[in-house]
Amino acid sequence: MSRKSGILAAIVLAFCATAAAQDSVKTEIKLAKGTTFVVKDLMEWTIEVPMQGAMILKGEFERAHEVLDVTAEGNAKIKATFTRIKLDFNLGMLGTAVYDSNKAEDAEKVKTNPFVGRYALKGETFTFVLSPEGKVVGDVEGCDKIKEKILSNLPKSETGGGEEEGEEGAGEEGIFGGVADKIREELDAKPLKDEFKKEIEKIFVVPSKDARKVGDAWDLPNGEEDIPQIGAISLVSNKLTLTKMDGDCAVFDLTAKMELKKDEGQMAMLAQFLTITKNVYKKSTSFNVKNNMLAKTTYEIELALEASKDLPEGMEGLADLKIGIKGKIGYEITDFKAPG
Repeated sequence: MSRKSGILAAIVLAFCATAAAQDSVKTEIKLAKGTTFVVKDLMEWTIEVPMQGAMILKGEFERAHEVLDVTAEGNAKIKATFTRIKLDFNLGMLGTAVYDSNKAEDAEKVKTNPFVGRYALKGETFTFVLSPEGKVVGDVEGCDKIKEKILSNLPKSETGGGEEEGEEGAGEEGIFGGVADKIREELDAKPLKDEFKKEIEKIFVVPSKDARKVGDAWDLPNGEEDIPQIGAISLVSNKLTLTKMDGDCAVFDLTAKMELKKDEGQMAMLAQFLTITKNVYKKSTSFNVKNNMLAKTTYEIELALEASKDLPEGMEGLADLKIGIKGKIGYEITDFKAPG
């Protein structure tokens, strides 16, 4: 073999080894103290239910994050601050909520519209500890303060919101007072720290704890997803694939089937009489291997329900029941800056 041929062969082998190494990906979060980044949450739901017509919920939520400390095990303590909230809700007979926390003229809506008051949290902070696998370690701190903020935002209840019956202003908020009562009940029934933990892990849980190569596909355990007007549903037949490398990002695609829970949740009693006629659940996650951090996750959800053909006696009133839900959800991590 000539000297030139030997050099060429070495270059080809080196290129192949590099390509193979690049295709083998281990998604593990590694953060340094002082790292900062922004998380942008986007949601858009279209919901069609009987008696209420079509409801549209659009929201944008931005939070600034700062890594305060990192343990020897790689667990990162992170402070998150709400920096912007945008809402565009059309809830049919329940009213509307259009709000941008960056617009001064929208400030008055915080105290008068409970849909706005529930989410108007600009400037509020919370902290959590994130493991290299993207799991929350311990409790999310600061949720009690955030709950107090939400409660202070809500208008008076329909029965007076704490005022003595007969006092001026008791019940003056009408239907919004009823909505405010419902929000109060939900905050008492479901600890906010649990809600925050679930949302944090939806953003940060890594696609795979094992090294994977492009083209690898594997099954995942059953999971669940929260759907407006439906509540928690089961995710089955979950299959995850490392689809491609896109620059510094490994792209993972997940497909699953949704099943109604018939033994628990707000739809449990009705679920036994419903049939799923449209069932789409797709999720795509990008992990930045250069930053050792999630980059972007998007969901596409479409669920259609109809009454079963063989309704039992006494349930004929459900015969024309139809429910349609479409959702697009996204989480994006931007402005990532590591110290140094």
